[in-house]
Amino acid sequence: MPHAARRLHAWLIFDVGQKMKDLLEAARREAVATLSAAINPGAIGEPALRAADGSIVFDPQGLQTPLRKDVARKEGESWVTANVDARGIRVSSPLRIIWDEKLVLSIASVTWDYVTFSVAPSAAARDFGSIREWFLRWFDPDNRRVTSPEGLSGVVHFLSDPECRDGRWQLIVDFGSAPTHAFEELLDCFVALGFTDCEVR
Repeated sequence: MPHAARRLHAWLIFDVGQKMKDLLEAARREAVATLSAAINPGAIGEPALRAADGSIVFDPQGLQTPLRKDVARKEGESWVTANVDARGIRVSSPLRIIWDEKLVLSIASVTWDYVTFSVAPSAAARDFGSIREWFLRWFDPDNRRVTSPEGLSGVVHFLSDPECRDGRWQLIVDFGSAPTHAFEELLDCFVALGFTDCEVR
């Protein structure tokens, strides 16, 4: 490839990569603003579901992951949890980028609290333990992360069990208030598992 063509190719890769980062930041900013607005005085932001003894509840099936709600409010003598929905951001034409020189990534839209990933080939992975580890790291079950003045802790809320449909694995993530780096780390997990194609919507 001629030098000028290589420079143009490198610039195009940088430009699309920057557009992806900008899209993720915009989607996160919109979701976090919606989440922050729901945390009124006296409410608790991003509570993990817990048993009567205070321990975090893990789903007994599938990936056996815990769950966070967006907000908890005191109503009478009881605490009531609720979720709020971000609107999300859709691009006029899907962004396409090669992640880590191995994963063809296509992004049509991003709703930070409901991101659907569809990855292929389906034969690439059978053990999703690394994805569970990724989730727990960003879920922060021990609440070690510092809570912001807005009541947010930079954590993910939900991970669905992977489902195989039409030759692709699909899973849904509620990124909560986690930074965009959490999204990028999940892409790294897909690469490590051998996936070569990823659609985000």
